[in-house]
Amino acid sequence: MLAHLKSPKTVIHEPCNRMDDRRLKHIILPWEEGIEAQLALVGVPFDEAITAGGGRAGASEGPDAIRQTLKRYGTTYCTEHEVDFGDLEIVDCGDLEVVPGETEETHSRLTHVISALLQQGMLPITLGGGHDLSFATIRALVENSKSPVGGINVDAHLDLRPVTDGVITSGTPFRRALEELSGGFYGNRFVELGMAGHSNAKVHCDYLKKQGGVLIPLTQLHLDGVEASMQTALQQAGDSAFFSIDIDAIQQAFAPGCSAPAPVGLTPAEVTSLAYWAGASPTIKLFDLMEFCPRFDSDSRTARLAASILCYFFTGFAQRLEGSL
Repeated sequence: MLAHLKSPKTVIHEPCNRMDDRRLKHIILPWEEGIEAQLALVGVPFDEAITAGGGRAGASEGPDAIRQTLKRYGTTYCTEHEVDFGDLEIVDCGDLEVVPGETEETHSRLTHVISALLQQGMLPITLGGGHDLSFATIRALVENSKSPVGGINVDAHLDLRPVTDGVITSGTPFRRALEELSGGFYGNRFVELGMAGHSNAKVHCDYLKKQGGVLIPLTQLHLDGVEASMQTALQQAGDSAFFSIDIDAIQQAFAPGCSAPAPVGLTPAEVTSLAYWAGASPTIKLFDLMEFCPRFDSDSRTARLAASILCYFFTGFAQRLEGSL
């Protein structure tokens, strides 16, 4: 087991008796020392930075709920894109051993784990947990990238709040990354995508613009289309980038299980399409799926959507390897 990781509560993998009808549970293997993989799941059951910012608790339960859904969800074949990702090498590395009451130490441990996975040639997929964790994953990417790092954040919120009185919240990760990782992560390579109205202060929008960053609000995404918006974002982010989704970017009607639900947002079709294009792009080196809060879910709607987002990312990644786009 990698340092700072523990076995997950839910083991996704089950043996496959029919190779012509593979499910997710058949191809996601438990981590073992020396195993080679292309994609690596890491759960981070930590939401203390959410509650520190006044948000509701529960995202710490997200990683296990996603695993439970992956164990029951879907085939490896995508009828829309006519792609079968059943031959992908995917491992579940388990959960980070978080440190209660110690956000910075938890972040340090996550950076260590993500860095180790990147050094082994894997693309890490972080299952949150609060969005504050993205600072730690971006830091790992910066430490292991030979070129300047960029990124795309799909979110209702910009998460560009400054750290006040030393309190890290789920609203601070990208401000921290821009200021603390300024030698490797640049504002002119950062894109905020899918924000609806009345969720962000003007001062934070102005801050990103001054950094050279790009804002693609929900209305602009609808005007330009999902694929065109994503291609614009990918081009801006450069050749070494992270992709981050906060579940609250999706309409509350489709994703009630999140830390900060909103009535206006992306549809499932839109967010899964964004995940597909991220998976397909060779420039995306890291994927974070954050702030799923199962205690507020309804009939597992959000859990199944989270699993579907991962499936579409896997589908795009399979096409990336084939070079068929």
